[in-house]
Amino acid sequence: MSPSRLHCAVVRNLILIFDNYGYDTFPELTVSTGDTTVDVDLAVDRSKYQCDADDISTTVEVIPEVCIEVLSPKQAISDLIEKAYKLIENDAKSYWLVNPFQNTVTVYSQNDGEVSRKDYTGDNEIPDPFGEGKNIVLNDIFK
Repeated sequence: MSPSRLHCAVVRNLILIFDNYGYDTFPELTVSTGDTTVDVDLAVDRSKYQCDADDISTTVEVIPEVCIEVLSPKQAISDLIEKAYKLIENDAKSYWLVNPFQNTVTVYSQNDGEVSRKDYTGDNEIPDPFGEGKNIVLNDIFK
């Protein structure tokens, strides 16, 4: 199923935000977690990955530092939460579940082997997932 215009606009805004901060963004990425693959709407990394014309692979073997999923009307939240835990357990720094219908972002992250979650709403800023002080203004995601 094709994503809605709202979904595309939110992904575009996230790409612009992270690109402005100098981070690499990869939309619609398929990631291997060893035993299975998962698709993410947007992956963000500091790898400075260089693409070349010979790279026609459709799956990456390295888990991106930040994996972002934008909720669509027909997606089951339970499936996305399961995806969050799978990616976090396989070394993603954080997993963002973006809800454009409620203008909220839930960030799952790992701290000392424990998965935690924090909800961001309203005028909140999401702390820079890379710890470089480049916080993300929530309203910029949904404008």
